[in-house]
Amino acid sequence: MKYANATKISTQNVYNNELRVDSLHSTFDLALEASGQTPIIIEVSDNIRCGDYIDDNGNLFTSHKNSGNKNAQQGEEPKKSWIQIRCTQAEKALIVRNLRDSEKLSEFMLNLAINEANDRQSNR
Repeated sequence: MKYANATKISTQNVYNNELRVDSLHSTFDLALEASGQTPIIIEVSDNIRCGDYIDDNGNLFTSHKNSGNKNAQQGEEPKKSWIQIRCTQAEKALIVRNLRDSEKLSEFMLNLAINEANDRQSNR
């Protein structure tokens, strides 16, 4: 076992703790000395290398394996429109805490908006 200094890289910090390994050390004390502005120190297995992406348990981070793949499955219609929502941190935290497993924040908010728009249209 060894110790890794890591940086959190996920934008969805609440439910997706993806970390990038910045440096590796044989002891916790050496990792603590080298931490600097990287306060996250995690015990990892010997197969982890610098630059790897790990989860908050020190395991190699696994995604759907099609990231950046031109052949990754696409939706039925390309999404070309943007909606930006501004809220407080407390409001976002409340929403994120109530997401279902593997549900994305953007999917939840879009479904909520579509359902509300459909309700309003049917009440006209």
